[in-house]
Amino acid sequence: MSQVDPADPKPGKGKSVPNPAPPTPPADIIPASVEKAVEKLPADFQSPMREIIAATFVGPMPPPVYLAQYDAIIPGAADRLLSIHEENAKADREIKLKIVEAEIADRIEERRERKRGQDYGLTIGMTTIILGFVAILCGQPAAGAVFSVAGVSGLVAVFVIGRKDDDAKEKKAEKPAKSLPQPSPSSGAPNP
Repeated sequence: MSQVDPADPKPGKGKSVPNPAPPTPPADIIPASVEKAVEKLPADFQSPMREIIAATFVGPMPPPVYLAQYDAIIPGAADRLLSIHEENAKADREIKLKIVEAEIADRIEERRERKRGQDYGLTIGMTTIILGFVAILCGQPAAGAVFSVAGVSGLVAVFVIGRKDDDAKEKKAEKPAKSLPQPSPSSGAPNP
């Protein structure tokens, strides 16, 4: 097959040059199995064959082969990419640490509030029970019974209902949160 010479001032006059040979990719990119398969093809299929190579990688850093190629094109590029990756990883760790610290602080505060509520509930309940006994001792048995029953039922309700709510919250917290997919162990290797 021939191609029109781009240097020809009058294209279309029929002057042509042979196709240039396709550049050969580095040997470490083409798998040996592909090269063997191409060699088994008849010669007339081998010459016009063009190879399109695509490689992908998963993860924050390209594989070392590509880092070396970046560094060959732009000196210091690999070092800059590594430093960017290190800065991002450090920032991610700091953010995760802050999240964990905030969750711990929230749980501590929640426990304090729960303890304070229990203390207040106990104080109110005991006060109503004591007032009920005082009312009974003062000759008001009906009022004393109402106060005592209200105090006891209030304490029972607070502790029983409070426990049920706590159990429900714990069950919700035990469910695993949806998380982002984790990269596979071979995340730095190219996927042809």
